[in-house]
Amino acid sequence: MAEQRVFQSNASGTTEVKAYNVAETPGTFDAHAFSTHVLSLNAAALLQMGAIADPSGAEVELDLEASRHLIETLAMLREKTRGNLTVEESSLLDTVLHELRVQFVRVR
Repeated sequence: MAEQRVFQSNASGTTEVKAYNVAETPGTFDAHAFSTHVLSLNAAALLQMGAIADPSGAEVELDLEASRHLIETLAMLREKTRGNLTVEESSLLDTVLHELRVQFVRVR
């Protein structure tokens, strides 16, 4: 199993890091590609909402439309991949979508 991390903001405004075990298939990149893509979109959406800091230290300008687009993209991925994901991938996607939607409502 490989570990993937999700950055989430809590009600007090601090960011928490949650770790998830993701199924790993030796010798293939594809085993991580979906989860990595989901986590990348998650980080981008959180960054656009100002929930996490830019790793480079640059100031982040809020862009809620970009965040909304990323959330809608993840929702579309969930619909298009339904029945084709591992339990871990499906759980990760559902958790990320829920947390992003909650955060979006908070910052709106």
